Amino acid sequence: MRAVRSWIFGAFVLLRIARRLVSGYLLIRFAWPFMATRAREESVQRWCRDVLRLLGIRLTVVGRMPENPAPRGLLLVSNHVSWVDTLAIHAVVPCGFLAKASVGRWPVIGRLIRKTGGVFVQRSNPFDLQRALDTMALALTGGRSICVFPEGTTTDGASVRAFSTLVFELSAQRNVDVLPIGLRYRQHGAPTRLPAWIGDEAFLPSLLRIAGAEGIVVELIPGDPLPRNPDRAGAAEEAQARIAELAGIVLAPDTLVASGSSQEPIEATADSRVRDLVVAVREWIASERGIPLPQIGDRTPLRSLGIDSLAILRMVLELEERVGLRIDESKLELTSNATVFDLSAAVVRSEAC
Repeated sequence: MRAVRSWIFGAFVLLRIARRLVSGYLLIRFAWPFMATRAREESVQRWCRDVLRLLGIRLTVVGRMPENPAPRGLLLVSNHVSWVDTLAIHAVVPCGFLAKASVGRWPVIGRLIRKTGGVFVQRSNPFDLQRALDTMALALTGGRSICVFPEGTTTDGASVRAFSTLVFELSAQRNVDVLPIGLRYRQHGAPTRLPAWIGDEAFLPSLLRIAGAEGIVVELIPGDPLPRNPDRAGAAEEAQARIAELAGIVLAPDTLVASGSSQEPIEATADSRVRDLVVAVREWIASERGIPLPQIGDRTPLRSLGIDSLAILRMVLELEERVGLRIDESKLELTSNATVFDLSAAVVRSEAC
């Protein structure tokens, strides 16, 4: 009998969620062309609040959300726990979101995100990251705020992982104000991990778990805009620390991981082209970052050396000239979590395509 009640409840929730998705799509598709910008924003905010109420989630803002520094938009950065985060943030402040390219292919949801100013990106492709960065800069210049989750993934909400430095290029070079937002979930007054959407969990089980819970509150804690920092890595670390402080959580251990040892050998089975490129990459990093060559190991993470996606892009372009690479950038899938060896192997595989 309990299983039957659970099935009926799940079907009821799915039906109501489907109705809200369809209503959101129809709103943007047919009503938006006849609405002023402010009316559009307010309609989406009401829609997000309606969905949160449908899920039984109460939204609380601790403090006051600053106004946009017209005529530019704000770059909002937050920790990331659940798909509910986007509903909560958009219910409070009109904005677009930086999302994975795969989300843009979701039925209805992808179109809703795109129409509300979202930017989709292939995070593993540094060339597409540059395109996304330019698109975000254009939106921000036009007065549209953009929200980014710099951790690049969700967590259980107990800590904040290291931030990608990519989006902080917007603050460093394009005079965009960065607003940190701490985000946390509580159930009956106590911290909870129930809304967390982690790993490979499918959307439907997450939806039913959240909708079936009681007493869930999502809290948004906006801080003051951060001082502009010309150093992207420094800006990312400052934002991460500030968000952890706002949300009352800790920095994840992976933030403190040190560089790999320079004594780690390149795999004996590695292709000679990979070995040659490892040497070239290490020399490039030593020259570009002013780091002694012996301190750059073959298994040193690029992130620990201050090499983010934009720096990877520049590195590849320079190496094309220096060592005669001819690569297909669309097949170069790597991130700043890669090591010197990983980068070299990826470039060689791409070159062979």
